[in-house]
Amino acid sequence: MRLKLHRGPGRGEYNPTTVEFLSDDGCRIFIDLGSGGAPFSVPGLTEPDSGPKGSALFLSHLHNDHSGRLEDCLEGIDVYAGSVTAKLMRIIEGKLSGVPSAACGRRGPGAFPETGPGEGRGPAGDRRRAERLAAIGRIKTFDRSRYTYAFGGLTVTRFLTDHSCLDTYMFLVKGDGAACLVTGDFRDHGLRWPLALNRLKAYAPGVTHAVCMPVYAEGAGRGEGERAGSRSFYPESDVRGMAERFLKTRRHVFVVCSSTDLDRIHAFMEANAAQEGGGRLFLADSYQARILKAADGFKDSEGKPFGFRGRLEVIGPGKEADYARWDKAGFLMLARGTAQCFKTHMTRYLGGPGADPSGPGGAVIYSRWRGYLDPGRRNSHEDRELLKDWLRSWPAREFSRAGDVTDMPGGPEAGAASPESAVTVIHTGGHASPEALKRLADEIFPDAAIIPIEHDSADGIMKLFPEKGKVIPLEPGRYLELERRAAAAGGRASDA
Repeated sequence: MRLKLHRGPGRGEYNPTTVEFLSDDGCRIFIDLGSGGAPFSVPGLTEPDSGPKGSALFLSHLHNDHSGRLEDCLEGIDVYAGSVTAKLMRIIEGKLSGVPSAACGRRGPGAFPETGPGEGRGPAGDRRRAERLAAIGRIKTFDRSRYTYAFGGLTVTRFLTDHSCLDTYMFLVKGDGAACLVTGDFRDHGLRWPLALNRLKAYAPGVTHAVCMPVYAEGAGRGEGERAGSRSFYPESDVRGMAERFLKTRRHVFVVCSSTDLDRIHAFMEANAAQEGGGRLFLADSYQARILKAADGFKDSEGKPFGFRGRLEVIGPGKEADYARWDKAGFLMLARGTAQCFKTHMTRYLGGPGADPSGPGGAVIYSRWRGYLDPGRRNSHEDRELLKDWLRSWPAREFSRAGDVTDMPGGPEAGAASPESAVTVIHTGGHASPEALKRLADEIFPDAAIIPIEHDSADGIMKLFPEKGKVIPLEPGRYLELERRAAAAGGRASDA
């Protein structure tokens, strides 16, 4: 079995990688086909080549850097993904007024699929959108009772894992005596990780190679859920407790988080319900409501359905804001930078041009990577555009596990009206820390060779695994011949 990484030139914040496996009998499997960064082709998947046509494409999860170029997949190649992933892709694509350009650029100021309208308007954009909707319609969703899929000399086994996106998978690809685990995006501080780890221990023995995502510095600095004096993150379970304590101090609270981070939204919903009297109103627009409905039957970490329906009140276009009721009852509102109505509501409750100075007051919980709020960021993110009027210092304030609020690093912005920000961060990272990757390797594939999915991140992974020959940096476009026996973990690179 041979392995190849397909990746665009250069380094980018969301420069995606497609992983290819080729068996000795000519079977070809691909994992992920994302957009972002510089465009690149994947022979056998996005365009024909002299080799055998791909047998299947597996999507690890929804995020655009893993699934954003699905429409470029050649017809006749089977596409597999989780059922919730397929549902959410249809909802997201229906919401967007624009589509990716032919150069697989970003849809909007951000890089993930919930980021709203962007390029590709007009006839060309309509065609692109139609192609994407058709491709989504061809997805074969995973059968709940089927975990392994066979294609000629290759088998692919899926493992539900934990990430800041529901319905995310690792894949174990076996063929010709080798077994390669593609970790994809994961974290070991999430609610679902204990179950995921137990399944890996039971059903992923004998891993000879592992393709690993880079270890992120997402938690660098306070406010990202990083433990003091450590590079590991706060557990996702802490978010609910922190939110419960914060909500005791404010009655009108906007939450800005990823529309598809449903474990996080569920935590805020439960924190609200735990307040005295059953909590305040739980509000969201129709787009967010459709996403929550699509995932409602998915189980939470305790095996119970999420239960969003019946607890959520839909607001937005065509529905007049009932400020008198909101003032009295209080609310927890899921807000997004791509809908103007949220800016209007925030102005009323947080202050700003045209606001009533005697208004009821409010606060924002920011629950995403704080780098999106960075004024020095190359591409402005919709979160910063939404919140910039209320960011009195960069990037915001932090609500700690101890329950106190402190200023986050960074000087005040020019023209700030107050030394205090209306925006408070309650967040933990969505990716694995370096320690998490090391623990996973020690427990699941202690004897395996490790291939960094990003060639440029090999140095960081080599520091985690300094043993000679343990890490194999693989340049994009070159095949790595995977050894047949676990004892011979390693491989030989070739251009063939």
